[in-house]
Amino acid sequence: MTTELSTTSLKSLPPALAAVVKSWVDQNGISTELESVKGNAPRDTIRACLSVFRYMASTEDRSYGAAVGRRLKMAEIKIKFSEAGSSNLPAGRAVSAQTTCEILVYKDMCNVFGTLHGGCAAYMTDICSTSSIVALGIVNGVDATGVSQAMNLIWHKAVKTGAKLRIVSNTISQEGRIRVCRCEVRSGSEFDASLTDQGIKDVGWR
Repeated sequence: MTTELSTTSLKSLPPALAAVVKSWVDQNGISTELESVKGNAPRDTIRACLSVFRYMASTEDRSYGAAVGRRLKMAEIKIKFSEAGSSNLPAGRAVSAQTTCEILVYKDMCNVFGTLHGGCAAYMTDICSTSSIVALGIVNGVDATGVSQAMNLIWHKAVKTGAKLRIVSNTISQEGRIRVCRCEVRSGSEFDASLTDQGIKDVGWR
C-alpha cells in the first residue's frame, strides 16, 4: 500500500492549503499512523483526511494546542454513500461521514480538580468535528475547510485524568457555505457520552 500523498488527493482544497499540507506530510510523514486507520472510506480519502488533520493539529509553531493535538489519533473514517432510489442524489454519492479519534487524558489537559478542562475539551471537539466535514468534502471533491462559527457544548459527566477518550464526529449538513456536525466525547468502560457538541463551520471565512 502506497503512503505517498499526491496533490490529486487534495484537489478539493484551495491550492495554497493543499501545497502546505503536502509539504508538511513530506517532511513529517504519516505512514505509521495511516496503517492503523480503519473504515470503509477509500484509502486516498483516508490519506488526504489524515494529512489535513495532522497539519492542522500538530504544527506546533503555527497552531494553538498542538501539544494536545499531536496526541489525538485518528482511529476510523467511515463514509455513507447514497443508494439508488433512496434519495434525490445519484447512487454512490457520499452523503455523510463519521470520524473517530482517540486520546488519553493527561494532567496538562485538566483543571486543578484533575478533570478534563473545558477549554481543552472545546479544542478537541472543534478539530475532531472538522475532520468529519473535511472527509466528506474530500470524497465529494468539495472544499470543506473553514472556521468554526458556533459551538454548543453540553457536559454529561466529568472526565478524570488517565481516562481514554473516543471522540466521534458525524456530519449533519454540508449544503452551501455552512456545514453542521455533531461530536461526542465518549469515555468509561462502555464509552458512553461525557460531552456532546453541535458545531457549525463557515467555509466562507479564511
